[in-house]
Amino acid sequence: MRASNLRSLTEQEPPFVSVHIDDSHDTENAEHELSLRWRAVREDLVDAGAEQRVVDLVEDTLLRSAPPVGASGRSIVATKSGVHLDARLVRPPVRTVARHSALPYLVPLIEHGVSSTLQVVAVVDHTGADVLELTGTSVAHRETVDGVGTPVHHASGAETAGPGDPQRRSDEQSRKNIAAAVDHLCAIVDRRRPERVYVVGETTSLADLHAAAPSRLADVLHNLPIGARGSGLSESDILAAVAQADERRRNEVLDATARRFDAEIHREEGLAVEGLTGPRSAGRCATVRSTPW
Repeated sequence: MRASNLRSLTEQEPPFVSVHIDDSHDTENAEHELSLRWRAVREDLVDAGAEQRVVDLVEDTLLRSAPPVGASGRSIVATKSGVHLDARLVRPPVRTVARHSALPYLVPLIEHGVSSTLQVVAVVDHTGADVLELTGTSVAHRETVDGVGTPVHHASGAETAGPGDPQRRSDEQSRKNIAAAVDHLCAIVDRRRPERVYVVGETTSLADLHAAAPSRLADVLHNLPIGARGSGLSESDILAAVAQADERRRNEVLDATARRFDAEIHREEGLAVEGLTGPRSAGRCATVRSTPW
């Protein structure tokens, strides 16, 4: 998912505006139909007390992005600090859902499924990088980034230091090769905006890559500790490790949500309720708030 991952939703200050809408582009007047659907949603959100600037953020995200091809659904969650979730759904929701609530409303994501998003894996060392672009569980593109010089080897202790010191030249070549990998990954981030960039490699190479990465790349970099370049890693090994990392991340989000629910359910005026008695009572006082799942 782009704009932010699910983990960040648990860290945002409420209230949330959650919109799940059919944004299909499969008819001649699809753009006009979406505009009409959004107009009704906008009025409902404003009537529910949503801040104008938050509603505007959702509108800009929904209406000013490139249209999908064919049937499509969109899920957007925002707060006053920005858009924290912008996901394409595998299929459009049966009905439009819009919530202004203390917690994000994410049930349609479970019901309709999230369209595959781009992730990148870079297997890096001081001579270059092997880069895979992943869509879902398949490799969409692969490329090798060669360093700008020869393989790097430190000089032995018997060699003489000085202006032509082999070790100094070796260190400089290492920095240039890491910089080439960083430049390539930055170009992918700028062009494709992947959700995550996983990096694989030995400790020193990864440390140097992180140190050289500008913030727009550093924000999506995540180490994947499964080996080093040239150690015999196969693409199937990498795909399996990415799937496991994604599953761990999803479980962390679920655990955080469950802990928050458990904390609120035991408070008399908490944000979580069970059954119908709580919502009905809260509804009479206009205090109903949605759980994220």
